Amino acid sequence: MSWFAGCYQYRGIAASRELAVSCKYDNYYKMNNLHLLSDETNTFIEQSKDQLKILCGNVLKKSQGYWKLVEEAWIPEPERPDLAGHYVGMRYSGRELEFYNDQFGLRELYYFQNEDGTIYFSTRMDILLSWREENAIDWEEFGSYWLNRNPIGTGYYIKGIKRLNQSGKLIFKSNQEEKHNQYWTAGRADKYKPEKVNDVIAEIGTFLTAPQNCGYGTVFALSGGYDSRALLALLLNSKIDFEAVTWGKSKHPDVQIAADIAAITGIKHNNIFTDLLESNNSWQVFADYCFRNQLVAMGTAVFELHHYQYLAKDKVLLDGGMGELSRRCLNANLEYRGSQAILSGDTDKILSFMSKRSADVFRDSLLQLMKAGLKERAEQAISEMPAAAEIGIGNWIDTWDVRQRLSNISSRSQQTLDDILRNFMPFVQRQVIEKAMFIPSHIRARNHIIDMMIRHNAKDLRRIPTIRNGLKMPYGTGRIAGKIRAILGNRWSYKENTNQKFLNIHRERIKDIASDCQLHQRDIYDPGKIAALVNNYYQTGELELEMIWWLSFEVFRQKFKLNI
Repeated sequence: MSWFAGCYQYRGIAASRELAVSCKYDNYYKMNNLHLLSDETNTFIEQSKDQLKILCGNVLKKSQGYWKLVEEAWIPEPERPDLAGHYVGMRYSGRELEFYNDQFGLRELYYFQNEDGTIYFSTRMDILLSWREENAIDWEEFGSYWLNRNPIGTGYYIKGIKRLNQSGKLIFKSNQEEKHNQYWTAGRADKYKPEKVNDVIAEIGTFLTAPQNCGYGTVFALSGGYDSRALLALLLNSKIDFEAVTWGKSKHPDVQIAADIAAITGIKHNNIFTDLLESNNSWQVFADYCFRNQLVAMGTAVFELHHYQYLAKDKVLLDGGMGELSRRCLNANLEYRGSQAILSGDTDKILSFMSKRSADVFRDSLLQLMKAGLKERAEQAISEMPAAAEIGIGNWIDTWDVRQRLSNISSRSQQTLDDILRNFMPFVQRQVIEKAMFIPSHIRARNHIIDMMIRHNAKDLRRIPTIRNGLKMPYGTGRIAGKIRAILGNRWSYKENTNQKFLNIHRERIKDIASDCQLHQRDIYDPGKIAALVNNYYQTGELELEMIWWLSFEVFRQKFKLNI
């Protein structure tokens, strides 16, 4: 796994002291003021007599015009603005401890300070929480995790826990803390110019060569969607030796479309699927994932994401993740219906376009705290945004997504993937995103960049359908037409029954958990709401997502003994 964790005490740490973790680790370093544990996967370490440097993640550095993956334990501060990739680093030098991370906060650091001044820190929240005697929920902070499409702000919903996110620098010298963050902002888009699109495509292309430039093989994550197809088009028109991989059941439309693409292009392609739901420890697999993802995703997502572990560890995975930023579909509803709200700074209206359906299980008093906390954090985040009138509605939304989504959601999945193999997402690089933002948002919203990547490099890929909401659609189907097709074809679209299957396999366990929550967790839950949710599901099969969200929260709460 790709992580480090430890403690720092400026007055010194007893050599006999031991930090305990429940997971396997490869290294344990003891120095006068610092104890550090780490894993070695995607982790780079350098130690001298009085210094210790460590970096987790994947750093991309440009050399003679080419991007390369580097294996360095420390990146000097003047070099960081020109880097790409995702990483979090640390340097201990005598009585000073310094941390930093990447521009978009795709790798994070969490920390807290005890009453005696000891600083505990980790790139893994589950390790950090296990070192605390008590963990209490900050319900106002928790509101944006539970009620919004993604968390808002820079806080964390466990009282006393802080985090470093988005181009951060954190220094502890003696007992003093110094923290800085530099948040990214989109510029004003130019008038449409074809050469601007070519600049974006060329920039993406330079990232695709990075594994080969430093001697690694390339494996490419292929799905039935637009983004991976666009990257494939560039790969097909390059001299890069690669193989493609898809994961999922053979009847899933994504897998079927990927197979069609492989057949028409002749690329080497594998499909991977292992049904962990059929294993005897499927509940523990679910619980472990909940411990790690910290409630930014439902626990059952693990049954679709675990396949990465079957990939070759001597290759670099290229992933088309977050290509949505280049085609403007992450918050399309906000742009279509919320422009006036953005221009006027109407927080309530803006939030109404970003709400998330989670389980209604908490006491009303806590729910009110959550709603108030969400609004307060949204107001603060909006006040820190550039004026929409200056950079445009589209680029305002893109800035919001980069600031609030990448570090608050994508960072958790990025950490999980780094635990397994070297990887990066070409679409989520500052150099790519900044060039894309010079193209007017209404042009990007037409999938223009993605379509040009395909049209100019492998136009035959336009003959193969894409997938949306589990339904195959002709390539080039617009948003409105696609939405109509999805609604009309809902009964024929592919339905993944992972959630239903999980809830049925563990039916008796879940009912026992519900009974316990009704009896012993009345300070958190509304017993009537819990009973109604569980009974309704097992009688009608409705509200399965709410069931999974509630269970994800409850196993996380039990693990770390969270209270109010």
